[in-house]
Amino acid sequence: YDLCARNGSFGIQITLNTLAADEYRLSWQHMQRPDGGNNSYAVEILKGNNVIASKSFVAPTPDSASDAREASLKFTLREAGPITIKFLGGNGTAGALVGSFCLGNPLSVRAVNFAADPGKFDVTQDNGLAFSGSAWEGSRARSTHPVAFRSGTAFKLLPTFTMPSLTLTPVRVRAEIVPEAGKTPLVVETDYALLANGLAFPALVPGGEVNYFENASVTWSLRYANNGDWENAGTSNHEIYYVLGTPQNGLKQETLYWVSCSGAKGKTSEADIIDGIWSKFSTGSGPANLTRRDGTPMKYWGEKALSNDGRYFTTEELIAEADGKCGAWARFLYHVLKLNMVDSTVFSVVSSYQSLTGDRDLLVVKNYCFDPEPAFPSEEYTHWISKPNIFYSPDPGYAVNAEGIPGQSNNDPWSQFLNHAIVKIGDYVFDPSYGTRVASLIAWKNLSLSGFARDKKVKRVNQAVLELIELPQ
Repeated sequence: YDLCARNGSFGIQITLNTLAADEYRLSWQHMQRPDGGNNSYAVEILKGNNVIASKSFVAPTPDSASDAREASLKFTLREAGPITIKFLGGNGTAGALVGSFCLGNPLSVRAVNFAADPGKFDVTQDNGLAFSGSAWEGSRARSTHPVAFRSGTAFKLLPTFTMPSLTLTPVRVRAEIVPEAGKTPLVVETDYALLANGLAFPALVPGGEVNYFENASVTWSLRYANNGDWENAGTSNHEIYYVLGTPQNGLKQETLYWVSCSGAKGKTSEADIIDGIWSKFSTGSGPANLTRRDGTPMKYWGEKALSNDGRYFTTEELIAEADGKCGAWARFLYHVLKLNMVDSTVFSVVSSYQSLTGDRDLLVVKNYCFDPEPAFPSEEYTHWISKPNIFYSPDPGYAVNAEGIPGQSNNDPWSQFLNHAIVKIGDYVFDPSYGTRVASLIAWKNLSLSGFARDKKVKRVNQAVLELIELPQ
């Protein structure tokens, strides 16, 4: 259609008896007349007398008689029936040629997955069950489920687009990923016909770096003609973890990745990784009241652990139930560190004393009040001991339970044990249950214990030797 020959304007009426979707896309070819003229024009789409979409265009100057380019206009239509498409140019001066009209529903991204790769690790829900569906689906603000990679691993995205009944087939697909605010976008594109092969991205972080992207954003664009404009096809969002190691003992729960990678985000040296991870457990002087990925507080000797003697000793139980005893907390720290290639050892701390029947002294965790205060140091078991977590008024001859040192999400946890689980890296002692880190076992004893109990009597902490028994992970 020659706008000049038509006095600068013409209209087309199309009747849609049913609607395939709300969103429609009108495309056409346009170019400037070979003999020149005003190549600016506008397009209006009307439903009855109401303009529902309009846009101005400039027809490109051709290099040859067949050098037309694609133009397009998107609009929303919520009622079936006739629509009118008007092309409006200057009367007598219009220099635009338009034609090859096409009307259909534009595609939008519906789901996105990550291709399988040796450097990709599965992440499960905290209850140990697999996530269902795609990594991202629909118009969710964040990923349907997260994904983990070994640091430095490239990846492929596999998008699926909506396929409405009036489909316009694109020729090219483009994806632009922004891992987080301030990061340089990475752009990859491919032919739409090759979409099944995926869009290959380089690693978002170099090898040797721990990282975590809570909401990496991918903007999808489609091109419906080789010389057409890129058109937005929606945005997907993804939660991505980068780790240095591999999951241990089949543990894949999201909270394990979240604590390890969010704590050590951006770190490369072992010392910085340890400090970063430990900051999730400790304020520097006590517990940081760690939570699961979903925000649920994780407790040390909470209600569940108190009510069950035979459970809550493992990493799996601590994550799934958000409650655990010292063995669970120590194993959890071990696995969190191991995920990023930090070696540590879990030990059970016990009194070196052992009776002929195998009984050991109880470890009495702070704080207990002695009345009167015994001579120090002393080898004598001088005071009767009260039950843990039951408060007494000071009573001569007793060591009574006072407000204890806080544990994870528990201000006054149980305080008398036959043993206590800790983690060692070199000589350093990490006590994740209480959020304390010290340079030696003696320093841990002086910081943590009020004394040792035997036959219902207690003595103050002294130079008595503690024994370490290595625990399975």
